Amino acid sequence: MGLFTGEYEHKLDAKNRVFVPRRLLDQIDDPQERKQFQLVHTDERCLTLFTDSGFRNWIRTLQHGQRTLAERRRFNRRAGAKAQPVPLDAQGRITIPQEYREELGLGDEVLVVGALDWIEIWDPQVWRDQELPEADAEFRESTRSLPADRTFHPE
Repeated sequence: MGLFTGEYEHKLDAKNRVFVPRRLLDQIDDPQERKQFQLVHTDERCLTLFTDSGFRNWIRTLQHGQRTLAERRRFNRRAGAKAQPVPLDAQGRITIPQEYREELGLGDEVLVVGALDWIEIWDPQVWRDQELPEADAEFRESTRSLPADRTFHPE
């Protein structure tokens, strides 16, 4: 699987459907992985869209941090309850559940953002006014503070 990159503005239609940009879908090598996604509402101010395999990898990574069976059960309940399978329709759209739309205050416009390993769906105003300035500052800081032995070397 390739990397999900770019920002794409789209409208939600009357049935809460939004297009998944073709450039993002083209990054998914396995055609089966393009048919259905997992839409997750975490504690972020956005929705996260995973391929099924990407979702399983994300869950496994987070489960490693759970030290006890009780912690893992609580985590699994929360993760399972806040994730919903969303099929991609013939026109390349997914449907955002109404409760997710209400929880995030999504209007008619959304911003679909490639976040390298997954896709995020944002309210454009929240993205521009709140998230983007924070993300830009962290990105600049992380690239400035690279240790000399971890310098970027293109292949």
